[in-house]
Amino acid sequence: MTTHLTTKEKILAAKFTDDRKNLVARGLVPATTALRTHDIKEALRISNIIIRLIYQPVRNGIKAITVVYSITTTFLPVAQF
Repeated sequence: MTTHLTTKEKILAAKFTDDRKNLVARGLVPATTALRTHDIKEALRISNIIIRLIYQPVRNGIKAITVVYSITTTFLPVAQF
């Protein structure tokens, strides 16, 4: 399946991908590791401090992509059945 993204969509998608990779690498993986080793204090520290900080760009990316998507799909013709 091929998709055709605008330049703006490509930029937003690339930024979101980078931000999400950062969240996974610096937040989710260490938190999961801490939980697996039963280090609850470290898991809570990661969750309450690190993940909260580095999730914000991911959230902003989701919102931006959603806005662009809703604008582009608003003008698409609707199939008539």
